[in-house]
Amino acid sequence: RATPLRTATLARRAPGGSRWRLDERKGAPQYVVEYTPHYLVLGDVRSKICATLALGGADCNSAKYVAALRDPSKRAYSQYVMKTHMRISMYNDRRTFGQAIAAGMRQTKSYAACWDKALSFKNGTGARAAAVASSRKDDVLAAAKSCAASKFHGNLYQAYVLKSAYYYQLLPWYAAMPGRVHVLTLERLDADALKNLVENFLGLPFLGSREAYKTLGQVEGLVTAKRNAARDGGATSLGDEDRATLDDFYRPMNRKLDALLGFATGYPT
Repeated sequence: RATPLRTATLARRAPGGSRWRLDERKGAPQYVVEYTPHYLVLGDVRSKICATLALGGADCNSAKYVAALRDPSKRAYSQYVMKTHMRISMYNDRRTFGQAIAAGMRQTKSYAACWDKALSFKNGTGARAAAVASSRKDDVLAAAKSCAASKFHGNLYQAYVLKSAYYYQLLPWYAAMPGRVHVLTLERLDADALKNLVENFLGLPFLGSREAYKTLGQVEGLVTAKRNAARDGGATSLGDEDRATLDDFYRPMNRKLDALLGFATGYPT
């Protein structure tokens, strides 16, 4: 979510959370962004958001939600690198990446099979993948509970493969909040994509006003800035063999994802 800053303290990271200024540079629009990959993978997040907004007299069905995706295989590896450099033992994974994704693919295969069975999908096809959000809304929301990620992976902090199964995670949001979810992909993030998000979807000022970006150059600097520095300092990278294995694994899910979004993400299909 993005909300106007009311005090300077809101620009700092909130204790225990992930709340940051969208752009820290002087003169940038002051919006707070709250985010975590857990928002997609945890099934009870929608009800918690609704309960929280209700406390402030707001209706969650009138809110707008933004999901930012990244290449599934690269995201899985990035999370693995982060979790092998954690100070907290329950997060710190001592497995090799090959061992981790082998286990993760078994768990994610069962997770996907649960969803496919609940929605009568066959042969990994993307057919009907978009329509079920509206035509079988009740079935989708029921599957979100019966096929919850936590039933297939005991430690979601190490669910590297499962968290890139975007289609099944987005589907309940599309069913529960039709027209209220906007999806960005890191690979397609540019000034036009940001303008579409801010101006057209969120209905916020984009350029020129006091609460907007001052110039298009400022926007281009924001979207081209390098982020997500690896915990290992970039010492390792995703190997070709592991990349090919994961790309092949995600293809059926990516076909469904493209159908749901209504555009080609460019992820392997």
